[in-house]
Amino acid sequence: MPKQTAAKKEDPEGPLQARARAFSDLYEQATSSPAVRLVIAEKLWEAVNAWAIMKMGLKRKQYLAEGMRDFAILCTLRAMLTGQKIEEVVKGVNFELPLKLTGKRAGFTELLPGLYTTAWEYERVCEIARSAKINVRTSVQFRLNLRGKLERFAEEEKLQPALTRERIEALIKDYHLKTQPSDIATAYVGKRLGTSPANVKKLIGLVRDPARVNDEIFKHLTKRYLPPDLEAMRRELTEGTVPP
Repeated sequence: MPKQTAAKKEDPEGPLQARARAFSDLYEQATSSPAVRLVIAEKLWEAVNAWAIMKMGLKRKQYLAEGMRDFAILCTLRAMLTGQKIEEVVKGVNFELPLKLTGKRAGFTELLPGLYTTAWEYERVCEIARSAKINVRTSVQFRLNLRGKLERFAEEEKLQPALTRERIEALIKDYHLKTQPSDIATAYVGKRLGTSPANVKKLIGLVRDPARVNDEIFKHLTKRYLPPDLEAMRRELTEGTVPP
């Protein structure tokens, strides 16, 4: 008779069950070990930075450009307020990236440099209008002086877009010696920038009031840089309900 071989002892759990048990044990260690949490804490900011860059995607250049622009605006305003040099101011201003990009309609910080330029142009045209009346007795002569001065002003300052002589003449055709310089300036600047004299007046009033400028900047930056659920996030942090 042939020699009988001993029966092979089988694993009662089987290979798949054994691997599942091993995985479960190791996963429990990975999720509860203090050493693992320490390593995560060390790698957290690196992960956050990588996530932020990937989250910005193809618009990362725009996020950076808008963050740099807003940073420059804040530094400029602080330098104006304190009298410090820009090199000194930048150290005390946080550089941040917006959560939301500016939409099709330009944001306030995007418009602000242009608003100050508009205010400057308005003041210059007021001066030109007043000077055009000096030693003048007739409205016709006043308009001739005004047209010439406005043309020279646009040429010297390289204003773009510049009004043609025909457009200037159409703009000033009804002006007379009693026409206010402020009315002339708002009409001229509005025509050149493609907006109404009333809107120019509104913008001039805004940039003349630092408190209003600060309020507008605060509202704009709050909307773009802070999440709408910020208070809920703060409550979670203070109440300890954020998962570890």
